[in-house]
Amino acid sequence: IFFTFSNEILFNNLNNDIQEIDLSHIKSTIKNLYVGLANQEIQNFNLAKHYFDKSIEYDSSLVSAWFSRACLEMEIDEFLQKFNASNNIITLNSQTNTQDRFLNESSADLDLAKHDLEMSIKLNPEFSLAHYNLGNLNCINAEFENAIFNYTQAISLDNEFSEAYFNRGLIRIYQENTKAGCNDLSKAGELGIKDAYFVIKKFCKLN
Repeated sequence: IFFTFSNEILFNNLNNDIQEIDLSHIKSTIKNLYVGLANQEIQNFNLAKHYFDKSIEYDSSLVSAWFSRACLEMEIDEFLQKFNASNNIITLNSQTNTQDRFLNESSADLDLAKHDLEMSIKLNPEFSLAHYNLGNLNCINAEFENAIFNYTQAISLDNEFSEAYFNRGLIRIYQENTKAGCNDLSKAGELGIKDAYFVIKKFCKLN
């Protein structure tokens, strides 16, 4: 499954949000959001969450703040899963202590991520990336029909959303809706996702 956490996308969306923000709040709101994004970039997750919380506290209408906090929780979940899968890697003591401290202090809150994505959509129903990442969360929770709905919403807003076609295609094949799934994968491949062709070769009958 493809996930999207691009800070470039967040910054672009933030530039749109700036037009909607009460100028009396803009300094604190934007400052906290940018500091949060900077800390997320260097995987200082706890501090990033603190600043996203503060940004939402200053202005709860800021779509980028809700979306950023949701993506942070999803990234923490992905980070922890990768870390747990690589426990057998030998590290220096100092690195191990840092990693252990992070694991003791951090955990992913995917319920919060779902709430924040739903808030992003409520504030901006045309934000295709929020629909897409909500689909990813529903897929993690094995809520496949909801995930398909979310991916379909994302595609309806952006008909070249290659990752949404790819993910929806994977779910449909898993559900044995092979024809629809293969059509989605074919579209994803046309839009540039090369992995789609490997799945097509394995699961789709070529005429």
